[in-house]
Amino acid sequence: MSQASVIDVAELVESRKLGKVQIGIWLLAFLMVFADGFDFSGPLAGAPAILRAFQAPKTELGWVFSLGNFGALLGAYLFGYVNDRFGRRVAAISAVLCYTLPALASGFAASLTQLGMYRFVVGLGVGGIMPTAIAYLVEIAPKRFRVTMVMCGVLGFTTGIAVVGQVAAWLIPIWGWRVVFFLPSCVGLALCILLYFVLPESLRYLTVHKPLSDELRRRVQRIAPELEIGPATRFTMPVQPQAKTISPKPLFQGSQRIVTPLLWSGYFFEALTFMALSNWFAVLMETLKLTPLQASLTYSYGATIAIPVVIALAWCFDKLGPVTVAGAIFISSASLITLGISGLSPSLLMLFGILCFSFALSVQGSFNGMVGVFYPTHIRGQGIGYAGAMGRVAQIIGPLVTGYLLSAALPLQIALIIVAMPFLVAACICIALDAVYKRRFAGGEAAAVAPEQAPPRSSAVGASD
Repeated sequence: MSQASVIDVAELVESRKLGKVQIGIWLLAFLMVFADGFDFSGPLAGAPAILRAFQAPKTELGWVFSLGNFGALLGAYLFGYVNDRFGRRVAAISAVLCYTLPALASGFAASLTQLGMYRFVVGLGVGGIMPTAIAYLVEIAPKRFRVTMVMCGVLGFTTGIAVVGQVAAWLIPIWGWRVVFFLPSCVGLALCILLYFVLPESLRYLTVHKPLSDELRRRVQRIAPELEIGPATRFTMPVQPQAKTISPKPLFQGSQRIVTPLLWSGYFFEALTFMALSNWFAVLMETLKLTPLQASLTYSYGATIAIPVVIALAWCFDKLGPVTVAGAIFISSASLITLGISGLSPSLLMLFGILCFSFALSVQGSFNGMVGVFYPTHIRGQGIGYAGAMGRVAQIIGPLVTGYLLSAALPLQIALIIVAMPFLVAACICIALDAVYKRRFAGGEAAAVAPEQAPPRSSAVGASD
């Protein structure tokens, strides 16, 4: 066994087989995103019961949804910066704590105004956990499993939605609407304790920011036990300047100047439809004359079916690229518009509702999964955070507009067509992203790094002065 003098950590990670280290990080990221989806979807699944409890119009609940999404917008910016400046571990633990405590307080809200204030603070943490989990997954995944690991990891969000749908279906009739806040907050507190004791720092982040640390040497030795790592061993990455600003300027350099506008606009249009649909889905299904139990079960089953759909999309993405996401968008949009046809039986309404919601969730998971692929390590947290923030802007608008559409005298099918239109724009953007991806980003970490962003590799990270 010969001693390695210089180790390219990015190349090492991308060339590894799946092992205990990768699976362990994946599991922790999955739990982070599960608690995120479980918490944030509580008021969505419980929306009909909340409306009945407060005797409030749909437009008022729309403001509650939008305040939560506004908090998530700010959280995406804040925790994107925390990720790149202070590390993935600090960002993960603080984000989980940030959304768990106000989630507990939400269960004690005495008015929709109070609930909206609590959901704003919840949104700060919710906006931060997704970019953090994605950064962890992208930075530990072998190249050939990169998108699959990320998209399967963010299935935690979908699983959380499925579980909260079951909670709404079976426990709200017994314990009332507050259960969709109390139960997720308990899960979040338990997760926060777990992360504090077992979550390691990202290997690539350590290479960029703490290249001489003993922790980095131990972690590299664990992931590659066949290498002999001595005191003189240096650790390097493809040209990685440190992120020192919250400014998005680095996201518009090199190849990123092409892909960033596409990702931002794709997130925006996708989120207009997705969040409008997911926030109001349970209410929409009751508007279509399903019972509260049928509506909650449709919500839950749609999220459950989304799990194999996302896995299939992840596999197709690794083989075919972002064009696969466009196909999922078309299926979801067609199903949504079909729901507006009058005279459908409850069984058909549930069937098309499940198709619509499951493919919409898979599209959301696909966007979250693919965005990290387009950015190198030193700006990945910001890239994911800013792209997600563009979606959060749309998520503020979508629930408000949909609340007014559902309250207006507009024919339901026309309202659903309006809701679906931004999804179709997002499909066109995915086709454009597919062309860019295949030309410039299919080659791994080094392909994503803009040549002008840093000095050449000869000034290796971790070299001694």
